Amino acid sequence: MLSKTFIQELRTFSKPLFYNTKGSKEAYQLNIKHLSFASNMGLAFKVGEYIYPKEALYIVDLENEKIEKIEDKIKLVALESL
Repeated sequence: MLSKTFIQELRTFSKPLFYNTKGSKEAYQLNIKHLSFASNMGLAFKVGEYIYPKEALYIVDLENEKIEKIEDKIKLVALESL
């Protein structure tokens, strides 16, 4: 379970947040998008299985309650049906 402090940080974060796992109901409930959606938003482009940010992207690690700033290519984890 996420701490109230971290949930508040996620809800008030000023930039779009993304996750890069196979799927997460928690992320969905917190309005965190899968990393693949960054290309739909015009924030990155996808080449093969990699995402190349056009600007910094913020990836949420729910398990460790961290937000990581990504500015280089990152390997995309494909979504699975839940």
